[in-house]
Amino acid sequence: MKNKFVQDVLNHVNLTEAHTEIEKELNNHMDEMRESLAEFIPDKNKLESEVARRMGPADDVGKKLNDIHRPQWDWILILAVGPLLMSGLFMLTPYGWAPLHLLWTMLGVGLAAMLSFMKPTNWVKYSTIGFVATLVVTLSAFASSVWMDGQPYIYIDGLGIRIKIIDLSSALFTLFAPGILIEAGKSKSYGWLWMILISVPFWIFSKTGSLFPLVAYGAAVFGMMVAGQISLVSTVVAIAFSVFSFSIWAETAASQTVVMNSHTDLALRSVYQASSWLAFFTIACGTLLCLRLFTVSLKVKMTHAKIAVVGIASFITLNILWGTLASFGYAPVPVAGLNFPFVSYGGSLMVAQIAMIGVVLGFYRRKSLSISN
Repeated sequence: MKNKFVQDVLNHVNLTEAHTEIEKELNNHMDEMRESLAEFIPDKNKLESEVARRMGPADDVGKKLNDIHRPQWDWILILAVGPLLMSGLFMLTPYGWAPLHLLWTMLGVGLAAMLSFMKPTNWVKYSTIGFVATLVVTLSAFASSVWMDGQPYIYIDGLGIRIKIIDLSSALFTLFAPGILIEAGKSKSYGWLWMILISVPFWIFSKTGSLFPLVAYGAAVFGMMVAGQISLVSTVVAIAFSVFSFSIWAETAASQTVVMNSHTDLALRSVYQASSWLAFFTIACGTLLCLRLFTVSLKVKMTHAKIAVVGIASFITLNILWGTLASFGYAPVPVAGLNFPFVSYGGSLMVAQIAMIGVVLGFYRRKSLSISN
């Protein structure tokens, strides 16, 4: 049963997800006061009254805590992504793909809005399921009859939609990997098994010669491992898998022909050819987005949120950096499969990237919480 003072305070806090944390904090303060005052005020009723008096008026405390825990939108993040989406539509208009790109954008924004309201507990709960499901779907795509440029596609009959599962899965694995890392951290004896699971995508990407998904996912995983302070043994397992996978990629890629497309791999170059000012503005917005994502990772308190935001920030930052270098001829490696976030024509991949922003916005709205209740 809740203390009356605590209940009166909670009545003023609109964010119900914060109630458990607030109740725990208030009860700890009140217990400390009881211990310090018990020898001076032996009467229990008088002791409770004195504790309540020292805590302050419940209405005032509740209003202050409501201000602290009031959900807020990260408008800087939203304003950084918006121009990138508009730049992509502008770039794709001459190709005639702007209407379809707009449809994918609207689907992504709708999904991001839903994810931004999802409770952190649900995200933690379903991360492992989502990761395993993505793994199963990706592996099953190898049996697909639709292959292009050495990559398996999922073809949806009737709608004529082809989904390049390798590129899409790199984003989905990044989204769901924090749940696996949390489980690895919980399991002292079998953490290395969870790390083997999180390393399987390295093998998948290398087997198809997909260098960019391999590197982007790798950057996200190692960023998350640093944020989550993963054990040395688990780190060694992940590094071993990544090195092994890179050797497989080198063998596979040697037999592939690199094909770069102006609307995907070199999207920023296409924007520059249409308008140099728009290209530089796109780069500025992309830079702002990367910096803001890492800033949000410092603001959130929940361990799972911090790991997830660092992973997403690493994934998107590498995409933007590499995409910029590739578009201007400075990419040090082949760029097949490259995608400039929110600008390149990517369909389902862009939906996943926008969903990443929705997840970050959801964590930012609850940045005051330190536990996932």
